[in-house]
Amino acid sequence: MRRFLATVLVTVMTMAGAPLGARASQQDLITLKGRAFTTRLQAFPDARVQIRDLKTGLLVNSTTTNPTGEFAFENLKPGDYIVELADGSGNVLGMSAPFTLGAARIASVSVVAVAPGAVTTGAGAGFSLFGLGPVSSVAVLGAAGAAAVTAVVATRQDASPSR
Repeated sequence: MRRFLATVLVTVMTMAGAPLGARASQQDLITLKGRAFTTRLQAFPDARVQIRDLKTGLLVNSTTTNPTGEFAFENLKPGDYIVELADGSGNVLGMSAPFTLGAARIASVSVVAVAPGAVTTGAGAGFSLFGLGPVSSVAVLGAAGAAAVTAVVATRQDASPSR
């Protein structure tokens, strides 16, 4: 029971995020550089790329890739994000794994488009978290699951060699 309560507490604290008064200073802002690929792992030129905050589920910014599939997002605050490839109507074509931006001033990520229609086929399934589509919802749940696993490992009685 004690482990369960510790796991729940750590998970809730992880999902709650930073205190409301916490703001990133100019020194804390991060640049994310990346590259988008097609299903055949070739550069994906002129593709819409968007970055989503996993804690709020909101889009932070969007841009278009250059002819070599490269993109960049500047002035990002530390936090948990996911990068999505989207078509002109906003349907997600592919996404990166969830990641955390923190101490590094520059980070990089790659995102690969899946087969056309593979992501949107679950759109009618009715699964949505924070108003996100089914794929983004699964990514958010995956990030929460990773936090829960970390909490379980950290609260194990044999987690510390000093015990």
